[in-house]
Amino acid sequence: MSDSPYVAMAALLSKKHRRTSRTKYKPSGSAPEKEVEKAPENQPQNPFTEIHILTSHTDVIRTIVPIDGHRFISVSDDNTAVVWSTNSSSPLATLRGHSAPVVCAMPITEAHHDQDRGYPVREQVLITGSLDKTIRIWSLETGDCLRVLQDHNTYVKVLCDSCVENLFCAGGNNLHLWSLKGELLHTVILSGEDVSHILAINDGRIVVAASNSLEVFQVPNTPDILQELEKVKKLAPNHREMILSLEKISGSFFASSSLDGTIVIWNVATLAVSLQLNHSKEYLLDHEYPYCVHHILTVDQKYIFAAVGRGLALFSLTGDCIWRKINAHHSKILFLCLVYNGAFLASCSEDGTIRLWGPEGSKEPPPMEGNTLLGKEVPETSLERLLGQSIVTKEKKRLPWKDDRRRAPSLVLLGECVSHSGAVQRVLSFSDNTMVSYGSDGIIIMWKDGTKEFEVRNEQVRRILHSDIAGEDA
Repeated sequence: MSDSPYVAMAALLSKKHRRTSRTKYKPSGSAPEKEVEKAPENQPQNPFTEIHILTSHTDVIRTIVPIDGHRFISVSDDNTAVVWSTNSSSPLATLRGHSAPVVCAMPITEAHHDQDRGYPVREQVLITGSLDKTIRIWSLETGDCLRVLQDHNTYVKVLCDSCVENLFCAGGNNLHLWSLKGELLHTVILSGEDVSHILAINDGRIVVAASNSLEVFQVPNTPDILQELEKVKKLAPNHREMILSLEKISGSFFASSSLDGTIVIWNVATLAVSLQLNHSKEYLLDHEYPYCVHHILTVDQKYIFAAVGRGLALFSLTGDCIWRKINAHHSKILFLCLVYNGAFLASCSEDGTIRLWGPEGSKEPPPMEGNTLLGKEVPETSLERLLGQSIVTKEKKRLPWKDDRRRAPSLVLLGECVSHSGAVQRVLSFSDNTMVSYGSDGIIIMWKDGTKEFEVRNEQVRRILHSDIAGEDA
């Protein structure tokens, strides 16, 4: 990769660029142009006017995973994993050793006794899973491979921190429990489809999704070689189609969504259905599954944003649909994320775009300093911040969208980010307000606040000049 990043200022806001990108990629099932709202002229509220294109990988990128507030890892079919920082366009480390595509990764904290220091220490390590039938544990500090795990003798598609110290789970065509020392503690033989998702919930339990079904297992509370995963319950009823998303809402609820469009809210204590949202009896009328929910994003432990086909919806745990945008993109939405300190909802789609949704208001990007947003006091919750208004819940006996004196909560299209030439598959947000995306085009893009970056570079130049002048005087 080139030492200097490719930086494009304002190009993503160009109408010509926008038309060119859509001409290159037209997925099946796209919405007619007239049905989809166009981004505002010049996009004054879109802060992402600078991009850095990261091109270290040489094959398809499988996913990107956050490590902390400024680092993330990408894994690829080129058999490597790469650690990145939002502060640089060059890799921090390239992890080599797998002999087949790397398909999953996660950071995890390892606790062990440091003999040199004489006391227990905790350090973060990285785990990667591959189709070469191995799992590798890496030092985040040095990039060295610490252990190679291969006793499971099968491919790995998904990893999960069990939330029990020094234990993690891996899934593929079977379910495995590992210790970070590299010991295979238990294998659950699965007779059906491959594991697609694993979610840790309360009290050392995990939820495992395979095809359209969910099962709950109890993780042992110690990394003992004699301990096993204990099956707690197979959840019922099954989804009608394959599960696409599995997310924790709070300590009391988690949610699953599926190709059939249904979102199921599950009670953690009873492991029973608490609520069904977006349920459609007509989901099979179109074999492109127009109601499918690829991703759900939980907010404030009581609200859910859902990517419903090529539209967006906001639900509360009381069952209300607070807001819906039927034609938010030209094709199906694949992932949702709150970005820029929660000021925007970012939706990424098969149509090759990332769209930014937020409240109506100022014609300038929202300020990120101090305690104001759009000239008003910052609301207490993430959803209130995003909507630009307070939300009074049913628990307080009043819904704002049913109060004649207040407008219904809604989001409007504030900006559109276009630089990928294929489907945008995931978006991450970081503490410095950088947005990171990857797509089917095999590239990763860091989206930056162009104004802020310009100011940072000017300050760096000012300090260099000041230092040179001070040196000459001395």
